[in-house]
Parts: sequence; C-alpha cells; structure tokens
Amino acid sequence: MVMKAEDWDDVETIKHEIMKQLKNLTSEDFQGYLEQLKQRWNKFYNQKKMPEKVMLSSNVFDDSDFVTVQNKSKRKKKTDVSSKRRKLNAPTAEELNELREAETLFQSNLLKMEIEELMKELKEHMPEKEKINLWLQSFKDFLRNIPDTSPVSIEDLILENDVKIPIIQVPKNTKGNFKFVPPSNIKDIGSFALGTMCSSEPVIDVAVEIPKTCWSGMDFLNHRYHRKRALYLAYIASSLLENDLISDLQYSYQNENYLKPVLLVIPKDFKNVKVCLTAYPSTNYFKLSRFVPSKNNVRSSWYFENSEDVDHSALESSATPHYNASALSDILLPDLNDYLKEKLHTQTLKDGIILLKLWCIQRGLCDGFGRLNGFILSMFVAYLLKKQKITPLMSAYQVFRSALLGFQNENWYEQGITLCDEAASADLQKELDLETFKTHYKVVFVDASGYFNMCYYVTKQTFLMVQHEAKLGLKILAKESPESFSLLFMNKITVNRKYEYLLHLKGPKKFKKYLQKLLSKDILQKEKLDFGENIMASLFPKVCDVLKKGLNNRISLIDVIKPSRTPWSVTDSPPNPNQGQVSLGFLLNPEVSFNNIEKGPVADDPKSKEFRDFWGERSELRRFQDGTIREAVYWPAATAAERRKVFSCIVTDILTRHIKADQSHIVVNGSEVDCILEVPDMILSSDFPPYGTGEEAHMVVMQSFNALCKQLRNLNGLPLLIASIQGVSPSFRFSEVFPPLSVIHENDPKTTYVDGHVLKLHEGGVGVPPYTPALEAIITLEGSGKWPDDVEALKRIKAEFHMEIAKLVTSQFSLMAIPFITHTDIFKDGFVFRVEVACHKEIFLLKQVKMADGTLKIQENQQSRNLEILTEILPKLNSILHGLHQQHNTFGTACRLAKRWISAQLKHGLMHDTAIELLVASLYIHPEPYSCPCSPQVAFIRFLNLLVTYDWATAPLIINLNNELKKEDIEEIYSTFTSQRSTLPPMVIATPYDKRGSMWTKNRPVALILKRIAILAEASLKTLDSILNKSLISDIKAIFRPPLESYDVIIHLKRSEVPRLRCAVDVYTSDKLPVYEPYKQDRNELYPVVEYDPVQMYFEELRENFGEFAFFLHDMYGGDFIAVVWKRSAFIPKEFKVSAVNYRTLYTDGIRLIPDVERILEDMQILGSGIVKKIVKQTENWQIP
Repeated sequence: MVMKAEDWDDVETIKHEIMKQLKNLTSEDFQGYLEQLKQRWNKFYNQKKMPEKVMLSSNVFDDSDFVTVQNKSKRKKKTDVSSKRRKLNAPTAEELNELREAETLFQSNLLKMEIEELMKELKEHMPEKEKINLWLQSFKDFLRNIPDTSPVSIEDLILENDVKIPIIQVPKNTKGNFKFVPPSNIKDIGSFALGTMCSSEPVIDVAVEIPKTCWSGMDFLNHRYHRKRALYLAYIASSLLENDLISDLQYSYQNENYLKPVLLVIPKDFKNVKVCLTAYPSTNYFKLSRFVPSKNNVRSSWYFENSEDVDHSALESSATPHYNASALSDILLPDLNDYLKEKLHTQTLKDGIILLKLWCIQRGLCDGFGRLNGFILSMFVAYLLKKQKITPLMSAYQVFRSALLGFQNENWYEQGITLCDEAASADLQKELDLETFKTHYKVVFVDASGYFNMCYYVTKQTFLMVQHEAKLGLKILAKESPESFSLLFMNKITVNRKYEYLLHLKGPKKFKKYLQKLLSKDILQKEKLDFGENIMASLFPKVCDVLKKGLNNRISLIDVIKPSRTPWSVTDSPPNPNQGQVSLGFLLNPEVSFNNIEKGPVADDPKSKEFRDFWGERSELRRFQDGTIREAVYWPAATAAERRKVFSCIVTDILTRHIKADQSHIVVNGSEVDCILEVPDMILSSDFPPYGTGEEAHMVVMQSFNALCKQLRNLNGLPLLIASIQGVSPSFRFSEVFPPLSVIHENDPKTTYVDGHVLKLHEGGVGVPPYTPALEAIITLEGSGKWPDDVEALKRIKAEFHMEIAKLVTSQFSLMAIPFITHTDIFKDGFVFRVEVACHKEIFLLKQVKMADGTLKIQENQQSRNLEILTEILPKLNSILHGLHQQHNTFGTACRLAKRWISAQLKHGLMHDTAIELLVASLYIHPEPYSCPCSPQVAFIRFLNLLVTYDWATAPLIINLNNELKKEDIEEIYSTFTSQRSTLPPMVIATPYDKRGSMWTKNRPVALILKRIAILAEASLKTLDSILNKSLISDIKAIFRPPLESYDVIIHLKRSEVPRLRCAVDVYTSDKLPVYEPYKQDRNELYPVVEYDPVQMYFEELRENFGEFAFFLHDMYGGDFIAVVWKRSAFIPKEFKVSAVNYRTLYTDGIRLIPDVERILEDMQILGSGIVKKIVKQTENWQIP
C-alpha cells in the first residue's frame, strides 16, 4: 500500500508514523515510499527549525545513527499534532489482498520482506549471465577441440605439464587402455543451471560426456571406470593448464569420495567464481542392472592380489553397494538433472530450495563427511511435490516449512523413501525394493529409475541431526518472533557452541587398526572391497554404534565432524582420504547425562551376559534401593564437577576397550573451563568435604538458610508474624562465583582479637582475615495498618524489629545475632545471614513529594526505586532464577563462569551482576538456534557469542521469564524500544518485571565498555575455538588472564593483603593461605569479621578521589593489581581556576592547568599504604600534552 507522507509537521510525528506503518508496508511499495519520505524530509528540513537531537538515518530500519543539530535560534513551540493528522488514502481491494497474502504465504509482512531482500542479495553475488555464458561457450569450444590420443595402458599413462592423476590407485595394477576423445556432449548441470544457487562464491557445474570409444565392456569392474574417469579429467587439466581462459586449476573430491575427483576451473575474468567440471559415461553404455546394490563389481582376486589370508570364494559374492552407487551417480547424472529441471519449474519452488540450502549450510549439514548436498535437498523438494505435500503455488517460505516438516516426519533410515513408482524390471523387483536398499545402506532415498540410492554416502548420524535441526527450526517458526529469519538463515552454527562434548581422535594412521579391532577378518575384507581406501566411511559409523551402546540414554545425538578437504593443485598427488582431524560431537540428555552409575539388566536376564561382555571387569552386581540386583558399572564421583568428567571417562573407557585406542590419542573436551571455579586443595583440611566447583557448597548454604527460615518463622514474641523470607544474594540462586564455606572461624593474633565471641580487627594488624560475605535475605511481615505515615518513624520501627529479632533468635535458638539499624546479622553453621525487614508502605512514602502549596505528589525517585528493587523485584527474580537452576542444573555454574570471566577481564562493577545472570538465563529460556545447553561450558561459550553477535543498538533482548510476557507485551516492548531508543541505555534487557529494559543496565555498561567487552569476548572465543577444536591439551586459563599492555599504570598489590586470594586465576604454592576446617557447632565458636575487603575499599577510594582523571579496573576475585587508564579528556589543558587547582600543575604556557601525574601517583601510593607493593608506569602508552 503506497502511503503519502503529507501533513507531517514535526520530527516526532514522522518517526511515530514510520514505525507505526512498517508492519503493513509491502516490499513492492517500499522503495517508492522511502523516496517519498526522503523528499518530504528534505522539504521539512528546509522549512522547519530542527530540534537539538534528531534520530536520522537513510534506512528507516536503522535507528543506531544519531545526528545532533545545533540550532542557534530559539525553538518554536511545537504545533498541535492531533489537529493536523496525516491523511491516508483508503487501501484498495488489491492492496488488502496483498496484505492478506503476505500473512498467509509468509507468516508476516516482515518475514516476506526479509526473504525477498535475501533473494535479491544472493542474486547480486551471481555473475552476470551473459558474460559467464560467453566464457562458458569459449570453455566448451576448447574442450570440444582437444585433440584425440592413441590408446595407452592405464598403468603407463604419464601426463604433460607435470599434471597428476587425481585418484589413489590401490592396487596399482589395472587392466585396460585409456584413449582421450573430446566429449560427445557438454551439459550445464547443478544449481546454476536450475537457478537454485546459494553461495557468495558461486560454483558453476559443468558435466562432460565421455564418448563410447573411451570405454570397454568390463570397465565397470575393479575401479576401472573410476580410474578412466579420473584420467579423462586429468587429461583435460593438462590441456587447460596453459590456456588464457583460466587463472588456476585444482582438484577436489566429490562428496568426500576419493574415487570421485572433480576438476575446479577458476576463470580468469571472474572474481570468486569457480567452474566444477565433472564427467559421466556415454548414455546407455553401462547396463543399470550391473549396479544394483547386491552385485559385486570389485573382485577380491584383484583387490587383495596375492594375499594368502583371503578366502576368495567367499568374497566373490560379497556385495559392493557403495562402489556401485558411486558409479550410478555418474551414469544417471543427465537423467537426474533433467528430472529436476522438469519438476522444479516455478520460481517459488526454486526460492524455497535456496532457503533450505542456506538453512543446511548455516548448520554445517552440507559440508564434510557423510553430509547432505544441494542435489539431495532439491530432490527432496521434488519428492514432496510428487507426494503432494507441496504445490507449485506455494510461497518460498511455505516450501521451506513443508520441507522441515518432511524431514521431521519422513524416516529415511528405517523405512526409506523413493521417487520410483514401480520396479523398472520385474526380474529385479526384489533386488530393488526398499527392504533390499535398507540392508545395504544406512540412509535410503531412491531416485526415479529405482536403481540409485541418492543418499548412499550419507550417514545415519547426519540424517538424525537433520531431523533434530528441523524440529528446532519448526519451533522457531512457531514462535513468530521478529528474530526468526536471522535465527534460521543468518546465524552460523558452530560445533563448539552446539555440542556439549567433543571427542577428537588423533592419528589417522591408527584408523586401520581400530577397524581391525571392531570387525572380524571376513567382514573387514568385505568392507574393503566396498569402500576401498576410504577407511573413515567404514570405521566411524561403527564407532558411533559402539559409543551409542555404551553411552545409552546419556546422549540424544552423536555426530561425526570432518570438514570437506581443501582442493589441491593439479600438479600435486591426491591426498589420503583418511587424513585430517575427525571429531565426534555429543548432544546430551539433560536428565541422566551426568549419572555416575550405569544400570544394566537384572542378574537373571539373558542380556546380562552381553552387558558384562561389553564392560568387562568394570561390570559388577549391585543391589539398588528398589530391591533389584543388577549388573552395573560405577564411576567414582563425589561432586558435580567430577560427574561432568564421568562422561569423558566413559567415552575413553569404551574406545580403549573396544577399538584398543591409546588414551594419549583420545581427547574429550567439555569441562575444561571448570578449573577456573576450583579452589586450591591446600586451603581445605583433610576432613573437609570435596569442593569441586562449588555446587555442593551452594547446597550447604541453602540447607542452612532453609533451617534458619524455619527457626525465624517459629519465633515467639514478635508483634507481627513473618509472612515470608526470601533470599536475594546470588548464593540463593546458585550463582555466587565462589560461595561461602561452612567453616570454623579462628582467631589469628596478627590480624584479629576476640571481644566476647566476636572477632575484631587489630588497628596495626598484619595481613587480612579470610573474606566472609553476608548472605542477604528479605523478611516480609503480615499486613498491618499501624505502620506510621512518616518515613523516618517507619525506619525506627524497622530498627526495633531488627533488635527484637536478634534478641529472640539468641534467646530461643542460641544463635549469635548482631542487630543494626537497617538489618540484623545472624551467625549459623559458619555463615552470616543478613536479614532485613521490608515494608511495602515505605516505598510508597518515599515516592511522596511535598509541593509548594502543601499538596503531596507521587513521584518515583532513585531512593524508592532502589528499595523497590531490593525488597520486591529482586526476591521475585531470585525465586525465578532459583527455579531455572532447579530445571537446568547447569544454569548456576554457567552464571558463575560468565561473572568470573567479566571480573577477570577487569570489568567487574561496569556491568551489573544481575544483568549477567539474565544474559545467561536467556540462553536457557530462548536457546534458539541451539537446543538448551546441558553443560556449563557450552552455556559459557554461547554467552561469549551473545556478547559478540547481539546488535544492542537495534533490538532489545527480551527474556520471557515464566512465559509471563504475551504476544501483545512483546510487541509493546519492541514499539517502546524503537520510539524511545535515544533515551534508553546501550544494553536493553526486557523482562516481565522491567518491560522498559533499563532496570539493571541504566547506568552500566556504557557504550564504550560494552564495545570493549564484545572485543574481549571475541578474542576469548577465538582462543577457545583454537583450543577446543584441536586434539591438543592447552592452558584454558589464558582466556581469564587480561592483557595488561594497553593500560597506562599498573598498581601492584601485596598478595598477603588480598582477602580473596584463594579465588585468583593463578594461585602459587608460595602464597600464604589459611587452612579451613569444616564447621562444627561449639560453645566457644567465634563470630567472624564480615565483608572486610581492604583491596575493594582502596579501589573505591581511588575511584572517588581520582575518578575525574582516570578509569580504575580490578578483578575482585583475588586480583593482585589495579589497572589505570588515563582519561584523555582530563589531560586537555584547562583555564586556571582556584577550584581546579587540586592535583593539577601549570602547563608549559604558564597559564593553563594539566593533571600533575607524579603527585597523583604519589598520593595513590600513600592512600594504599600497606596494601600497594609498587606502581608501574607504562609511559609508552601515554604522554602529557
């Protein structure tokens, strides 16, 4: 619908109307509307006075550009917008139909526009058809004019220009002669010819037909067909090498099959364009019946030559289905291509295939060993068309969605699917039915001829992963979110963010030994006949089967990851198909993945013997709580951290037991970053419970807190009953980086002394006591109308409650309690719980403002807002996040890893801890495009990725806690964000309790810090990827050590004065740390020094005293230095003023002032006396103007 921008009188009206109408704007009218809008804007700019701050962009979707216009004249009073509303033409019936069609065919107008823009962008990457067709014609003419050669033995053929034959010739001896004759036909095939190309680097497929005169009657046997085909391509490469049409020639493997090389031709005049030249035999030369799956076309007498350890009579009848299919894929190539051209005749079908390809490419489902390809995806759309699951009238979106439904519902590995209506030959009906195909192949998709399984090389693991991704894709579409398009087509899925655990197998030379261990001699020989030198294709499906059997329901999916081989020069020998790193990715079942016991059958079950044979001496009989006696395998694990390592132990045990893999050749990645949450063993006494990574310590805190809550509710003597007690500290939601320990607090005479039962600090003490945090909780009392109407009086009543609670807790439960005006500290089980009485009325009273005329006005202020967050919002949020951890028991640990990384990068305090927890929560509540994380490490990696990739300038992060936000609420959040973006903070996190999204990010992080955090996260991700993607053991703590070169001054602290030194990234044996004893109730127990951290106090004093000159950065978890960055603006010479003399000195001109760096540093040293070890000036980073 074309909309006129008439009668718009001010900027705010224009902006409001743009955003209001975007949803109903069709793509056809978009450009015209935009031009009209620009003209109206220019007219408005010339006629009206601009406001001081205007959001202006050439693209109406981009609200990140802010232009400030200084207006020297006075602003005129804004005209009444409501009196001059813009006039809209009534939509025509045709326009209304277009809107309805967009909703029906594309789910939404926005999605329709995004898909159309995508198609337009993809077409821009395509080479100009006229130019490329001219080049192709010249290329084809050259191929047709290559001179014939006389016959020569295959074994004796040597090519000119040092061109190598792109096939591994094992065995070497091959009967037959090779004669080159120019191709009898040259066909344009593949996605370029079909119009379904989906790549920024186009690959144009061209197939040459090898004439009949090049073949002999028995070439289907013993790799002769494949070797002649490779020789044919090699001869063409030799002829092309010095041709002016090309800039380079390379070989590559088709579908990672070493018997199927292709020639990659890089044209001279086209950037990023490749021509993939393949070859197929002359039509009808080979009988299709020779290649049915049950036939043998590789003779054992030829392949094993003179080996005496082979029973040739038994192997002669052994089927070679994969070898046969590899030949059929060429023989049927022109027919298959013609079939697709006939069926896929509408543009919407082609666009749907492009979307499907892009979806697969972004998920790594079309690259590497055993993967799908564009041809199979196109054939599947043709299959759905044949089965009437889609129609040519459908939109591209509907075709794509139907394909996902098809993947989800069609079972290619158990039933199989086919395009063939009936067997081509009655004699071969049994050999060509789906049951026969299923016995020979893992995944079955038969072509229209009925002879060829188009998925002959696709692994079962790949198809299961396709089904898994299809289910996730349908869930994304069902949510109808504005991010659906980017989640499906723009976000690249990487293995480190997708899989909870990755197994890397070193040493491809060992693969043959592994296969010999897995298979008997007879079966191994049959596999060799079928797969030849491609040991991977035979080995890894069987390794997956063994791992699946051992891991049982611990995993939901397993995947083999081996990227496609890089093309090689035509003058180089072909690479071994088994070389390169092979990895296996595991998606875990969250319910049982970390169990440290594997239950087997009951003792008298016949299957128990199979279980014992599989696990060997590890299997033992155990009695369980339900009374059954079962075979079981047990892995010792006392903590959650150890249970996460059990998975690696199981995988290692299975591989060493069943394929005799050396442990040094097995690397399982999945819990490496856990080490950053560990504490040194030397601080815990021998009888202290295992700490692990702190999950058990959190449980102890919760148990103690629940017991205290029960005691507080049972208090007798309070004027009002306690209605609820809700914790607000991170420990109560399992997200405290280093939770407090239940320990005995002892007196150190050098640091503290005892006053009654309370430890107090010596004035001139040496060292610091261990840091003891206060665990905060909010007490809500039953309702009462007797609370005073004065804020100060109400605070005094609360103070009386705190004193009374302390008194009653001491008298009734013998707990030490110290009352304060604002709270009461209670000592229990070695912890200090800080309880505060909350009264809702206090928030209301704080909002009251007395006007000049004596009336009261309700106005929100910072004090009331802070109290509301502490006493009302935070308890609710704590409860929800606690529940999220109960649902996903890795959530808390993932939050701790994220907060530890932020602090280690010296950004603690520059981003609110609660904001970090909400970011991590979003990964569990809205995990798309991944499944929900089942390990802390993968959640942490996704957290870093979120920091790097999320576009905070253009979209809020909406976290739908408890699904409380409805569709209308989400639309309102987006609308508010768009209309008020200039007034919102750089990071907007919207929740049901904060729809504006600024509660936790209003003042921090600022835009500069947010950008810096994203840069650090990107660097950490690269380091993690380099470590986790390789079968090497590296120091994972490198991502938690910040680079110090960019800082101007480093204040080094005495490690003995750092109270949280046990939490440091690096703890040394020379560090003097206290040894903790587990808590035991004692009459003489001591109340500890609470929340005493001199380093943090010094850090805050630096910010307070010198904040106008520098930024101060510190790792609060055991950091032994403070980094200083001078503010460049502070070093600009200023006019002399008495008020500005402090910490400044005269500039060289003797008139203006600049900061006195030496004096500032000297005072920093004095201020940190006893804490500061030395101050290092890195003057190469800065200089005084």
